[in-house]
Amino acid sequence: METPLLKIYEINYQLQLESVERSLSTSIADPKEPTNYFGNDKPMATFILDGAVICNNGKVVEIEKSAYRGDKYKFSVSAKPALSLVDGNTKK
Repeated sequence: METPLLKIYEINYQLQLESVERSLSTSIADPKEPTNYFGNDKPMATFILDGAVICNNGKVVEIEKSAYRGDKYKFSVSAKPALSLVDGNTKK
């Protein structure tokens, strides 16, 4: 995709997004579990990403639950601090 999904929500569907919530946890993918789609023959560490995109009216636009192989992925976080005051005015 050339346009980020969050921009598509705002531009194409005129949604005002309030927040994006994400949590990262770990689990073990057991090869005997029917929900294991990795094809591993031994227990394997996985990352579990849960998330939701929420509009300003409280409605949930998107729910995510993803599993990533622990031996194939690296997660990084980058954040820019939000400034609460710019030239004496509240930034929105």
